[in-house]
Amino acid sequence: MDEIKSNPSSGEQVVVKSADEQRKTEKQQPTNDNKFEPAIKILRQRKKGAQTEYQVLFADNSRHWCDRVSEALLAYFRLQQAKRRTNRRRNER
Repeated sequence: MDEIKSNPSSGEQVVVKSADEQRKTEKQQPTNDNKFEPAIKILRQRKKGAQTEYQVLFADNSRHWCDRVSEALLAYFRLQQAKRRTNRRRNER
């Protein structure tokens, strides 16, 4: 729960958050320490030897093969892949 306190030196009111609230806020804020370019989605996946590569559609509409993608992008790709499989099975009946 937020608590409002007055700063005695300046008279300003300051909102003080509990440790739990502060942790939640920190988790929700995006971090700039990742090394990924802004991407829209993974288009395809391929194997080159033991390495898995992903064709990624980037925010500037360019497409490139990448060997690393963010966890969120990969999770969304896997979800879409599962939906396509399910729809394909339904249509085969």
